[in-house]
Amino acid sequence: MVRRKGLGDRRHSCRNRYRIGCRQFRTSRASLAQAVALRDHRSVESLDMVRRYYDLPSLTALAVFEACARHLSFKLAAAELNVTPGAVSRQIKAIEDELGVPLFTRLGSGVALTSAGEDLYGVLASGFSRAADIVRNVKRGDRSKNVTLACSDALASMWLIPRMPVFWTRHPDISVDHLISDNPRDYRRAEVELRIRYGFGSWPDETAELLFDETIYPVCGPGFASRHRDATADSLADLPLLHVDWVDPDWAGWDEVLRRAGVPHGSTRGRRFGKFFVALQAAQADQGVAVGWHRLVNAQVDEGKLVRLTDLELPAPGGYYLTWNDNRKLSPAAESLRSWIREVAAEERAS
Repeated sequence: MVRRKGLGDRRHSCRNRYRIGCRQFRTSRASLAQAVALRDHRSVESLDMVRRYYDLPSLTALAVFEACARHLSFKLAAAELNVTPGAVSRQIKAIEDELGVPLFTRLGSGVALTSAGEDLYGVLASGFSRAADIVRNVKRGDRSKNVTLACSDALASMWLIPRMPVFWTRHPDISVDHLISDNPRDYRRAEVELRIRYGFGSWPDETAELLFDETIYPVCGPGFASRHRDATADSLADLPLLHVDWVDPDWAGWDEVLRRAGVPHGSTRGRRFGKFFVALQAAQADQGVAVGWHRLVNAQVDEGKLVRLTDLELPAPGGYYLTWNDNRKLSPAAESLRSWIREVAAEERAS
């Protein structure tokens, strides 16, 4: 006869199985922890080998620094990298501690690069740009028919784009991507091969070729000009002036124009705009006087949409330049576009 287990026996058996299961779980957990530790140790050893070979700080910290330097803002860098500003600050502190020098000067409204930070950013921006170019080349297989050109919103809408159909007709097989931005820091993005920019011809790591000079003068709508036909250069400061808040400080505003013209003035009144094209629309609507850049507004002046007010005319402090990266070979598409821009600029200078 087989003896059936009583309640006490079953409880004893369950407790034994529970104890055995716990021992097996602890053993498995310990083995897993040892495996993870070994993996992490080997990973650290591998990273240490990379660090010893190149003698570089953490690549993560370098990427964070590059984003901060490009934006000149820890907050904007954090948003781009999808991390907290505190995490960005810790990475920057770690790399500064390792290098033993500050890379940023903390300001009330943001940060500025120190000389050491400028040096490091220049190298990283160039290296990351080249690496990104190679990666895109590998992904795309052939980039010979694609080129990215950067320029300001005003220059794109009022000078470049109206002339682009000639290039497209001549080179239908080339795809031109336009990066339109009034922030010159965007021009350092990896995909940009060519830039048309206003300034003084000196930018880090860029070859700059002067396309043409510029002239500036006051412009307004026909109705406004009729109401102020007796206006002179000396009376401009008393009129409603239309200001453009350029992100790029090289572009001259009303304060600089009046100062260069020798016109005494205090704080200039008037409306402010974030885009040059919008300021010109306000001028056409007889709302005030804008600084007219001849290469950009001459077509509207010829059409009578804008009128030159007073006889004030000044050479602009800078000029328009075609630039490209010193450390990067231009693609065949970029070389074709560069040749065409040079040709158009020569015609512009001759006119």
